[in-house]
Amino acid sequence: MGYGGIGILLGAFLRNELEGLFVIIMTSLLDTMLQNPFSNPGATKDGVQALPEYGPTQVSMAAGFTGATPYGHLLLGPVWFAAMWLLGTAAFRLRTRDHRPPAARTVSAPVRP
Repeated sequence: MGYGGIGILLGAFLRNELEGLFVIIMTSLLDTMLQNPFSNPGATKDGVQALPEYGPTQVSMAAGFTGATPYGHLLLGPVWFAAMWLLGTAAFRLRTRDHRPPAARTVSAPVRP
């Protein structure tokens, strides 16, 4: 869900699907590498908890290896989606609104012969 929201945000800024695909793939790879305790000895640091996949990763690990359900981590995906959706919607509105003065916005009906 988090990357779906990030995709909405990127859609307001990137012009091509290939650019968006590349950015999403690289972001997800960096996110995964930073959380991997084998490749990153600092994977338990405080900043890792702010990454988009932290909540789903914790839920999947808890489901696979414990009997506990981390309810707080279940909400991190929808929170990331909502935050990115709001930012993407605001960016889209700012980039696509009519910047002409109010007097120039009036549109007359087309003349038909």
